[in-house]
Amino acid sequence: MALFKFSCFHPKTLFSVLFSCGLCLVIVSGSVAQERGRVVGTVVSTESGLGIPDANVLLDELSIGGLTHGGGRFTIDSVIPGEYTLVVQLLGFRTHRETIAVRANETTTVAVSISPSVMDLGEILTEADRAYTTASSLQIRAFDMVTRPTRSSQDLLGLTPGLVTAQHAGGGKAEQIFLRGFDADHGTDVAMTVDGMPVNMVSHGHGQGYADLHFLLPEVVQS
Repeated sequence: MALFKFSCFHPKTLFSVLFSCGLCLVIVSGSVAQERGRVVGTVVSTESGLGIPDANVLLDELSIGGLTHGGGRFTIDSVIPGEYTLVVQLLGFRTHRETIAVRANETTTVAVSISPSVMDLGEILTEADRAYTTASSLQIRAFDMVTRPTRSSQDLLGLTPGLVTAQHAGGGKAEQIFLRGFDADHGTDVAMTVDGMPVNMVSHGHGQGYADLHFLLPEVVQS
């Protein structure tokens, strides 16, 4: 026959064991908490000497930190003792780096001065889609321009159906433009652009919107 023997803790003995374990946990956790340090300091401008708010202060190895407050003051609590790289960054200022030592139960005080820096922006490219228009369009081919003798770039406008150009009697001015249905005078009623840039002049003795294409060599026109 098998015999089983059970033994139990006396209530007083059990209480003593639990109390001892709890006391050990309190002592261990308290000792760990006491082994932390603290970092405080200020961040000022080298030019004005004034404190700089909203600068980012970071202990690089621990990735902990925060922002400076009024007067450039900052505080980093509960730091494990050791050597760390203190990094201070703010847009428009040079990044500051320095090595600091944090000791247990001590406060490390740091004074940081940062200088303004010139921001070097890269190339900015802006693109947009051309707006749709209800007007009809016609593109003159390079072949058409080669096969037709021209004296000036405005002669090329004559390739447009319904448009006729005529040299002004006085000379030295833009050609007369006659568009089917009305007289456009010196291009005053026709919007002219070269590579997307408007040619019409806002104010001129021959009328608002005066456009003269004589500055453009016909040989360089592609379409």
